Amino acid sequence: MKGLMNDSTYQAQMIQLFQNEEMQKMIQSALKSQQFKSYLEDTIQETLSSPLFKAQMQEVLLKAAEEAKKSQEGQSQDQGQQQQSGGGGDSGGGGQQEGQSSGGSSS
Repeated sequence: MKGLMNDSTYQAQMIQLFQNEEMQKMIQSALKSQQFKSYLEDTIQETLSSPLFKAQMQEVLLKAAEEAKKSQEGQSQDQGQQQQSGGGGDSGGGGQQEGQSSGGSSS
């Protein structure tokens, strides 16, 4: 079968077959059948319960979480740099007010 897939004559015949309207209707009918839907559902359930699939999904999710964390860290560093350059005077002023109020209550 694999050998046929590389044969250009066979490929042309298969394309011609699938372009046939009657064949397209037969394929649509088969794909819409309850039997095929049941088969597809069973296959999906088996795939989702497979330990290999679960391990692969876990790996993908962990990688995505790491990338999201790196992205958030990068954004927070950018925001921190912006606050230091633009908002540094405000936070310093707040510290002076606290020092003045605590100094005033001890006097």
